[in-house]
Amino acid sequence: MPAEFWSSFSEPGVSFVWSLAGVLLILVVLVARFAGDTVDPARASGFRHIAYEATGIHCPNRKVVRWTVVLSLFSLSCFLAGLVLNIERIMHRNAQSTVGWLLIATCLLIAILMANLRTRACVWIYHKLLTGDYDGALQRADLLIRWLPETPIFHFMRATVLYYDGRLREAEQSFCTSIEKGQIRPGAMLPMALASLGHVLLHLARFDRATAAFEASNKIAPRYAGALNGLAEALLRQGQQPQRALLFVDNALKLRQDAPRGRNLNRHTFANMWANRAQALAMLGRRDDAAAAIETASIAGDPAFLPGLAATCWRCGLACRLMNQEEAAAKQFRKAIQLDPRGFYGVLAATALRERPALIESQGLIESQS
Repeated sequence: MPAEFWSSFSEPGVSFVWSLAGVLLILVVLVARFAGDTVDPARASGFRHIAYEATGIHCPNRKVVRWTVVLSLFSLSCFLAGLVLNIERIMHRNAQSTVGWLLIATCLLIAILMANLRTRACVWIYHKLLTGDYDGALQRADLLIRWLPETPIFHFMRATVLYYDGRLREAEQSFCTSIEKGQIRPGAMLPMALASLGHVLLHLARFDRATAAFEASNKIAPRYAGALNGLAEALLRQGQQPQRALLFVDNALKLRQDAPRGRNLNRHTFANMWANRAQALAMLGRRDDAAAAIETASIAGDPAFLPGLAATCWRCGLACRLMNQEEAAAKQFRKAIQLDPRGFYGVLAATALRERPALIESQGLIESQS
């Protein structure tokens, strides 16, 4: 039976059918990978205007020649050459061209590699960031940017590493570069970069610009929970309008929970939302609800992402402090330091501990005597 199958494969009619099937497969892959912008040109122009109004960052001119264009042309040339060779052999010699199929396979391999390149590269950086190896993550991001300088997600990953490392000025610049590159083909990266820039600006105490970045992110992607969470945090950091901040956080949580992958994707942001909710509730005097939110935040994060866990602990510590629970706040801050002593949130936690050490020690002494 196998011998009959393979012998039938070499018959002229069957060979042509197999070749046609291969052609269709390659075309589907190429169309999926090398298709034009999925965003309507008018909407894309609107997104660029929103980003510019919030950040002052212009969309750069498209480069005439990019490595992706060259590689795409090479891949297409391999495909066409392989197709011509196969047709010539089938029509004149009743056989297939091995070289032709190798050229078609080369085209398919290039398409598959290019389709997964960005995702695999980001995971490659993320594996270093997970454990707080900022130097290793930054080296990987810089290497990719040297080879692919026009790819916005690599600038975004570099900025994220710098942010968690506490290098805020450099992180701001990298996020701005990501926003600039992301305006060429506006997609999901643009609102993410705007919201992340907003968090950096919050820590630099540039609240108006941070709020503008969050609002721009929300205008571009109204269902992006990160933008709403950022608007809430902007209010909380200024000690303003806790009821409005609570509304923002609750809407953000609803968007995350309604999304099919909302509870598993970027779990640290989900945990931070609960921690921000605890802060808003504490400011409103709802201590029991705030304590429940802190408990949820403590178990909602990704246990493998140490910088993210430290960020959640720092925010939970702030919520405890708003309720005048200094010992509980100190416990959260110490946990953040233990998780990521070198990172930005570990340093913030250490600074928070130094603010009220005498009060914490006196409370601990009273509790031990009682």
